[in-house]
Amino acid sequence: MVVKTDVCIVGSGPGGALLAYLLAKRGISVVLLERHSDVSREFRGEFLNEEGEDILKKHGL
Repeated sequence: MVVKTDVCIVGSGPGGALLAYLLAKRGISVVLLERHSDVSREFRGEFLNEEGEDILKKHGL
């Protein structure tokens, strides 16, 4: 399978997902790849610092 895209982001964690969202919002073609097909029950990003919250708020998320 061949997919043409402007940007391919590997990893759909908070950073990858936000980057994909912001690029797509600007009209850039994005493919977001994630290794796992389901949501893990393990906590990995249970803490979001103040700067992280500010970034999300800035973008309406």
